[in-house]
Amino acid sequence: PSLSACISGTRSPMHYAAEMTKKEFPDCITVFIGPCLAKRQEGLEDEFVDYVLSAEEIAALFTAKEIDSAKCAPRRAEKTPTVTGRCFAKSGGVAEAVRVRLKDPSILREAVIDGLDKEGMKRLAEFGKIQAGETAADAGTPNLVEVMSCRGGCIAGPSVIVNPKTALKLLG
Repeated sequence: PSLSACISGTRSPMHYAAEMTKKEFPDCITVFIGPCLAKRQEGLEDEFVDYVLSAEEIAALFTAKEIDSAKCAPRRAEKTPTVTGRCFAKSGGVAEAVRVRLKDPSILREAVIDGLDKEGMKRLAEFGKIQAGETAADAGTPNLVEVMSCRGGCIAGPSVIVNPKTALKLLG
């Protein structure tokens, strides 16, 4: 609770992609496919997202329909995401995207919490004490804290179908 005032109001890439798509194609149906199970709740609360499927579910659907994606002809994307945009899915990726876009990157003092395990929760509690004034901030106190619920980021979540090390290499 002591950190609630610090939570960014910036929406997720899923939201912005769905919003852009709905503006361009108002009658379309948007489906987010990814490894994050938390996206289900986000999708339910987002007016632009119609459905959310896990990567595991889409793989099962392809298997059931006897679709071999490796045999499908590749299609070039009309819009290519930036490397930093693609890397939101790995731990440290959001902080890196912020750093790249700052006019003066030296002002950024980031901290990355890689997983909400016991250690990650302890670090969050420490930042909460700073925010509440119980612990003094110093020159090294972060002004950006990136929190990934899953250790390794979204590419290492509970519903991935690719080895996280392989996914990390594919991100670029």
